[in-house]
Amino acid sequence: MRGLRSSLWTFQETFDPSLGFGSISMARTTSTPKCPAWRDSCSRFSMRPAHDIRHGQAQPVQTREDVHALVEAVCDPNRRTLVFVAGSEPRLPFDRWLLLVRNLLSETVGLAGAYVLSPEATRIFNNAIGPAHNIDPWTVRTFRPGVEPDDVEDARRHKVLGMDRIANDPVRRLAPMLGRRAREAALQTPLPGVAMKVDRIFAQMTNASLLAKLDTPTPSRSAAQRAVSQPERDRETKAAPAALLSEDIIHALDLVLGGSITVEGVLELGELAAVARSAQAGRGAIEARLNTYESQVAGLRGDLREVSRRLEDTQLDAAVAEEGYAKAAAEVRRLQKLLIVTDQAARIWVPDEESTERRPVAYEELADRLEEWSNVSFTGEVDKLLELDQYDESGGWAGKIWDIFGALNDYAQAILEQKFTGGVHLYLTDTPPGCRSYSATRHAPDESEDVTNNPYYRLRMLPVPLDVSPDGEVFMGAHFKIAQYGMISPRLHYYNDVRATGRVYVGYIGKHLRTSRTN
Repeated sequence: MRGLRSSLWTFQETFDPSLGFGSISMARTTSTPKCPAWRDSCSRFSMRPAHDIRHGQAQPVQTREDVHALVEAVCDPNRRTLVFVAGSEPRLPFDRWLLLVRNLLSETVGLAGAYVLSPEATRIFNNAIGPAHNIDPWTVRTFRPGVEPDDVEDARRHKVLGMDRIANDPVRRLAPMLGRRAREAALQTPLPGVAMKVDRIFAQMTNASLLAKLDTPTPSRSAAQRAVSQPERDRETKAAPAALLSEDIIHALDLVLGGSITVEGVLELGELAAVARSAQAGRGAIEARLNTYESQVAGLRGDLREVSRRLEDTQLDAAVAEEGYAKAAAEVRRLQKLLIVTDQAARIWVPDEESTERRPVAYEELADRLEEWSNVSFTGEVDKLLELDQYDESGGWAGKIWDIFGALNDYAQAILEQKFTGGVHLYLTDTPPGCRSYSATRHAPDESEDVTNNPYYRLRMLPVPLDVSPDGEVFMGAHFKIAQYGMISPRLHYYNDVRATGRVYVGYIGKHLRTSRTN
């Protein structure tokens, strides 16, 4: 199989515009990857040094040997790029599926590896890598670096593009999304340690070279070399009549040389002029290099502030979630004790399918499943929702969005069944028994005056069906705060129309919409 039997080389280029040259780093994968030990089938593969990831169009994988090489490459702890792997089964001609996957991954060429498993290869691959990281037929899975086959939690990092999404969304929408994922991963990949060391050595050499130009140089010629015999001077004087030197030049030389114009003095003056020109050129190069460093430092400081803000927001979210979890656990224990006292303890261990439903962790899956809610309609742009994927590798926000839809769905049902009469915020504050809820502190019934009194008001005019508004849009000031995450801080905006059309309309899920404070 082409591309899996040669060594993996990763290139990264850096360029210094102030100096006019750059460097290219090269890294080769040579270590032996970890292989899942939970399944005997893995032992059939003899372990060898990891093989290459081909950065071209998607390649078919059909033989056991090819699967062996691919599993090693996916599990290689030193892999630095994404690997896209597609599964299949006999119901669809393999050639047609291969062509479709190549079109889907057309924007990842040169940035990531891409492989399409035949039906038999899909079975072998899944047996080898384990259930957490398996690949279903007619899906495409993105394997990030650092795959841990035995870790169920690690599976959340490796997103799956589902069959429904592939079948229903056009390639022109999915291909840019997958391409963006590959580009972001490539940009975020750090240089290997050896390359960083070499880069520092080059930087030190460059700095030393520039500073050397500012040092006081040793005269280029010794006094003995500059000494010219008197006969030679006489001949030079005769060859260059004094008439060729104007009085102004003679006067200037006299002032510079202190009243004693000699050949040696003029030569030294020329050397000093050459040194000055060299120092001036060196000063310009150093100034350009310092300006480049200052720009980089300013950019890094901005990145650091944003990362620090995101970390603080994430820690706050985690603290709030932990507090909520502790309260919920305490309530569960209290109810369990009541059940035991009332001789209904057996109900504790009866599984409730609704309460144990699987929350989506991938945004593609989330987008596909939003239609499952009977009382909530998503009318916004799917692309805005999918953009959150690049900021939420674990899929935690996707689960929160699912929980918000559940709360809105149960709110609408409670209104329709006349079990509740208030608004959404009151429902979240005092949720009827047995209904889904969400933190009221993460809900805003309307936007602030900062939004309603400025042009950013228009950004909250979001789409609804024509039977809701003849204009096809309404102002959606009410929103949920999905998470606090710096300037991203995703939001969900909705319109409560339960008492008119029996539904809640979600018009936007994505990054925080602009305000006068965040613009």
